[in-house]
Amino acid sequence: MRIGITLLIFVFCQLTAFAQNAISGTVLNTTTGAAIEGVKVLDKASLKSTLTDAVGHFSLEGYEANTAVVLVFSKVGELTRLEKEITVPQGGIDLGNFGVDVVLEDIETFTLNELNNNTLENDNSGDTYGLLSSGRDVFLNAVRYGVGGRRFRVRGMDSENRIDYLNGMPINKLHDGRTDYYDFGGLNDVLRRSDTDFGLGAGIFSFGGTMGSWSVDTRASSQRKQKRISYAAGNRSYRNRIMGVISTGMMSNGLAMTVSASHRWALEGGYVMGAPYQSSSYFMSVDKKMNDKHLFSLMILGSPSKSGRRSVNIAEVATLAGDNFVNTKWGYQGGKVRNAELNINHQPIMTFRHDWTLSPATTISSTIGYQFGRSGRTRLNWQQAADPRPDYYNYLPSAARDSSVAAQLTDYYQHTPDAFQIDWAALYEANNNSYGEVAFANGGDETVRGKKARYFIEENRQDNLERTFNTVLSHQFSDRWMLNGGLTYRNANVHYFNTVKDLLGADFVHDVDKFNISYANSSSFQPDVNVPNKTAVEGDIISFDFNAKLKQATIWSQLKYEGKRFDVFGSFQLSQNSMQRVGNMKNGHFPDNSFGEGTVHKFNNYGVKGGITYKINGRNYLYVNGYKATRAPTFRNAYIGTRTQEQFIEGIKSEDLTSFEGGYVLNSPMLKARVTGYYYKRKNQTDNRIFFSDLTGIDFQFGNLTLTGIDTRNVGTEIAVEGKLTPTITLAGVASIGQHLIVSRPDATFTNDTEAKVTNVGTVYWERYRVSNTPQRVFSARLSYNSPKFWFVSFTGGYSDDLWLSASPLRKTEVAVDRFTKRDNPERMKLLEQEELPGAFTLDFFGGKSFKFSHTRYLYLNLGMSNILNNKNIRTGGFEQLRIDPQRFPNKYFYSYGLTYYASVALRF
Repeated sequence: MRIGITLLIFVFCQLTAFAQNAISGTVLNTTTGAAIEGVKVLDKASLKSTLTDAVGHFSLEGYEANTAVVLVFSKVGELTRLEKEITVPQGGIDLGNFGVDVVLEDIETFTLNELNNNTLENDNSGDTYGLLSSGRDVFLNAVRYGVGGRRFRVRGMDSENRIDYLNGMPINKLHDGRTDYYDFGGLNDVLRRSDTDFGLGAGIFSFGGTMGSWSVDTRASSQRKQKRISYAAGNRSYRNRIMGVISTGMMSNGLAMTVSASHRWALEGGYVMGAPYQSSSYFMSVDKKMNDKHLFSLMILGSPSKSGRRSVNIAEVATLAGDNFVNTKWGYQGGKVRNAELNINHQPIMTFRHDWTLSPATTISSTIGYQFGRSGRTRLNWQQAADPRPDYYNYLPSAARDSSVAAQLTDYYQHTPDAFQIDWAALYEANNNSYGEVAFANGGDETVRGKKARYFIEENRQDNLERTFNTVLSHQFSDRWMLNGGLTYRNANVHYFNTVKDLLGADFVHDVDKFNISYANSSSFQPDVNVPNKTAVEGDIISFDFNAKLKQATIWSQLKYEGKRFDVFGSFQLSQNSMQRVGNMKNGHFPDNSFGEGTVHKFNNYGVKGGITYKINGRNYLYVNGYKATRAPTFRNAYIGTRTQEQFIEGIKSEDLTSFEGGYVLNSPMLKARVTGYYYKRKNQTDNRIFFSDLTGIDFQFGNLTLTGIDTRNVGTEIAVEGKLTPTITLAGVASIGQHLIVSRPDATFTNDTEAKVTNVGTVYWERYRVSNTPQRVFSARLSYNSPKFWFVSFTGGYSDDLWLSASPLRKTEVAVDRFTKRDNPERMKLLEQEELPGAFTLDFFGGKSFKFSHTRYLYLNLGMSNILNNKNIRTGGFEQLRIDPQRFPNKYFYSYGLTYYASVALRF
């Protein structure tokens, strides 16, 4: 009897002791000190979870003593996912007040890119992580607010080195590897939920590139329940923006719906006069939760836009106009601004996604994606007429041989406000007075007579149709081991063609190759001998017409181990790319090699990467990752002269990519820091450029310059620190110091548009040249104050230098240097120098205030000002012109805007 009682008491004590091994704590906002209700606290191993109550308190029970536990804290729309590792002692543990950083419910801010708006509208846009980063990484968070003003590219890499996803659909275009962010511009309210796998670490949803991957989740069930309208005014690409969103959240019937729309406009231009802007965006997402295992999501979005381009000028034009931002691509027509070069885009995206929870440890997410639409750029063209561009080099004072004429031209340009504007009236008058006739027109016996266009607007089109299937499996074997893997299949049909957009008062355009007219062979200058002597009207295709058929299949897998002290992962990827040109015109210069289906070219590629993280404790980490892969060349860089013929670059191979990174991370409530060193080697790059050549031995011909054997190496260090001086004052600093070099001497060849002959131009002396148009040293500091009364201000100062101009490959060849200097000339080496642009400092301001009227009604006010010092002379990049004479064709420069602002007001209810 006594033994039985003793055993019962022993068992009761053990059960009591076991039950007392609990984890508890209170989650507080580190900025305001307020408790956060509804935070999900998840045990990563056992998957048991709880929510914090009204005072921020939580408790998880039932742990054995000395058990290592990883807790994950998250709350959709407010709290960035945060992990905390602890060891449960005998009797349990109370974490006390646990501070976390949140996306403040009561203070909504815009990003630096909403203020600068560089990413969406400029061809030479810089870093895009300001738009895409989730804020988890302290370096990326600093990049968002401090170093984007001079087109800074993180680690000197382009966006093709990062794989981007929308609801599980990869959105990097197959034909060039890049993401077109204007496809979904103006939809900020529904793009806020995103994850970034930066660098070479383990991926969540893909193998990733050398810059990792980014994924945005726009499913209706992931959106914050709200109704929101906003208005913004600024002075960059657009002047006004209105936006609205309605999101139901998940309803009791298992349905969730979100709709959003916006419109952005600037009738005569934003910061740059003559660059009008119009863009409307739409979005709809519907989710249906069938049960706890199945969620179906359907989404469609689009952003039709039309924006005027701005010119990139030589120093002479900027000096004559007294304005670094003078725009030579527009003029007044009938009292209204008209820009000759418009970007016209509308490429809607549709996704259908299925999330299948097979078990608490296994999930499968599958997406079918479809994108279609048009992308075009208009420009002036002319036949048997003078160049209509107001900044044409022969019209400038520097082209005048007589000094008195040069002085008169200088006076004219400096005192005539519209001297650098297009004279639309003169173009219409020239066409109105132009009579012509075309015999045997359009492949028949007809003779077409009328006003033959000397000037007209054409549109270079690139209409894309892509279909995608992507599926990702995640399985948690145990509290230590996790497996991810996926399969992707994509195919694209890209239609490249040129069309007549506006005849400018004429009756027709005679479709001929104006650069290569040979009267001895009347068919040679026909773009399409199937329809010779074509007389085109508005909407007709002219000059070139072909399709690119592209396919890509990818399979990847990743195994990850998370231990008490070490995290280790390894992953691999196999892929195959194929490409084929299909000609829709039989070009007169290449009748046997331009029409119909061409050869299918295939590239098989692989990728492997792995890494290890040593956890010194719950806040301090050391890590190292490595990456080795090959990547197929893009369609644009694999063919020579795709507009006129099918000629694949002989011996072209996949690019070879090697990268390493390693560093230290500190993650604590009051101080965050990251120090990283990186190395990136990219071999076997190819580059194709279309241009008019004036190189000796080639004569004056229009054609393609092809560069092969381009190797680059990027090495550097990233340092970021963010600390809370007080609960409301934060000081952050970032430094990125790199050396991004071209480490090879590429070979250059020229192929003109009249014959298949490949002319060897020679070696391009680019070795040790810097990767251009991104500063390689940037430093930034930000001081911010977040008031408990829901207002904030911040000042950010940034300095950047080690910025280099893009060097012309032709000017760095022996034949070009020989043309301008003798071998014993001491000035000879100056022709081979790469221009470095001066360093620059900028100061920015951000501030905002929110007002809470009820639990669901808020008013938000935000104001941002960039480049407060109003420095209009900051060069952000530029390029040497391809024409080889540096005196007649000097360098062109990009400039950072002066003082700009962005103000917004939003009402959520």
